[in-house]
Amino acid sequence: MPEIMTDNMMFLQEWTDKLKIYNLRISYEKECNLNEKKFLADVAKQVANGEDWRDLSWTVGHHLLCLCNHFLRQSESSEIHDELCSLLEACIAACGDVDVQDRARMYLSLLHTLSGKKLKEILCVPGAGLASLMSDEAELRMASLAKHLREPILALAKQCREPPPAESCGGDDAGQPTWPEDILKAHYDLLSHLKKEAVDIKCIVRRTKDSSADIQALVLYFNVPENWGTVEDAMVGHLSKEGDGDTEFKICCHPRKPFPVKMDVSAEFSVENVFHTCPVHPLDVQLNDFFQPLPVPVDYASCRSRWYLAVFEKLWESLAEEGYAAPYVDRDPGKVLRKVGDYIIRSSSGEDPDMWAMIFLPPENHLLMKIKLDEDSVFVKIRTDIVLLLAYFNEFLKR
Repeated sequence: MPEIMTDNMMFLQEWTDKLKIYNLRISYEKECNLNEKKFLADVAKQVANGEDWRDLSWTVGHHLLCLCNHFLRQSESSEIHDELCSLLEACIAACGDVDVQDRARMYLSLLHTLSGKKLKEILCVPGAGLASLMSDEAELRMASLAKHLREPILALAKQCREPPPAESCGGDDAGQPTWPEDILKAHYDLLSHLKKEAVDIKCIVRRTKDSSADIQALVLYFNVPENWGTVEDAMVGHLSKEGDGDTEFKICCHPRKPFPVKMDVSAEFSVENVFHTCPVHPLDVQLNDFFQPLPVPVDYASCRSRWYLAVFEKLWESLAEEGYAAPYVDRDPGKVLRKVGDYIIRSSSGEDPDMWAMIFLPPENHLLMKIKLDEDSVFVKIRTDIVLLLAYFNEFLKR
């Protein structure tokens, strides 16, 4: 068995770290001497024999099945057939959740009955998978196991963003804090610890066509440009044939930079024990989908608003030299305040009223604003640490 490629090793490191959170302990070498067969065999053994897996949770089951899906798409399944089967069988036995069981059974059926080539075509190229399958008479009898729907029967929409908690962007704090000697270093140290955390975008999924059957084990896959970052697969679960409402779920993004992106979306699910795939209309993710209040160290949570002001002043000063600045003028002060009002950290009144606003964009970028209001206009001086954000932010303010 050949050793795992470098990119596959990175993937396995990520998944091993994720699974360790759920008490799965796998010892493996970082250098390239762990192969796919051993890795999958170790996971299957842990799931089958570990006390922690007797009641496998829905979330952990989803993570394990995403691991199986990765190997079915990326690897030569004939070489790791037995190990994949063992892991899927262990998932079915260990988890009482119907959606996890159904999805594991779908993969197991496809693995038992289709060649590795056909399996990759079905999972990796939804638009051509079934057509390719049907063109081979030797496997024509297997077509009832997998169906590709060329028209979307599901639609996605982002939920309205909730404003940050009232205490997160202002308010009076008790006590006199003692700041770190270098507050900017403390701030960036905190961001480095938070880099691996996902940016959650809340969405809803609904049917667009009537159906006489339930949709089970629904999983959504998101494809974005490699240089943008990654998006985790989302296991939605069950959509009842009688339900006409919206089902909520969240998209977990890991952007390298918080730029808008159009996500290509596809779905896989089970209907009456038949594996289905279908396209879903792309989802537009905008700059404001990444807006967050600035993270605050735990030691300073009780003096949050003062921390904001202290960091703002240091950031504003540092970005004057290394960052990018631009003015924005608008005749509608109310429109601007509606868009950034949740992130105002200081407001002064009097003859020359002004406001400070600060927006954090994961994993490590900022938008700082000093806002001056007149009766019929608003002037916003903007500073940021990445120049491309200015064009996106100006467009956001204009809309």
